[in-house]
Amino acid sequence: MRPGNILYNGIEIPANARIFKTKTGRECYYVGRFIDEETRAEKAYVRFLDTMEIRAVDWLLINKYIK
Repeated sequence: MRPGNILYNGIEIPANARIFKTKTGRECYYVGRFIDEETRAEKAYVRFLDTMEIRAVDWLLINKYIK
């Protein structure tokens, strides 16, 4: 295990990651934020714990979970 990480259900994640569930019940955590060059909209990267997939989502959808 790397420094600064913890085990969550057998998966190594950052120690300060806030885990939340999507509407479909999948657990994920916030990875980073960026501005989409085409639409100029704020987006965020989230990593899903079941598949370790990173997906870009609208920032306004997860903003309430980050605070």
